[in-house]
Amino acid sequence: MLSRLYWYMVEFGLIATGKGLRVYGAGILSSKGETVYSIESPRPRRWKFDLVRVMRTEYRIDAFQQSYFVVDSFEELFEACYGTDFAPLYRQHAAQPAYPADAVLPGDRPVAPAS
Repeated sequence: MLSRLYWYMVEFGLIATGKGLRVYGAGILSSKGETVYSIESPRPRRWKFDLVRVMRTEYRIDAFQQSYFVVDSFEELFEACYGTDFAPLYRQHAAQPAYPADAVLPGDRPVAPAS
């Protein structure tokens, strides 16, 4: 679960800014194609950051991501990570199956692609 948080938020994270969505992280920035795809394409899903949702979502290592998670600020991400006791989350969710990378869940909050 922690590797998924790392993957989506450190390697392939998106951040909402006053000038629209922006990418950050070595994984996404190392691919011009995925950088453009993640911001402009209508194909991937973009969800508002939710710590548990991120930690339970599978990811692809062999193709562009099917979902991206968007933080409003780095402070939001830092507060979620440093302010969370992960042990209860692991106990609660470890035995549950991961969500497929392209899953749409009832609580998901979509973020529109750049226009």
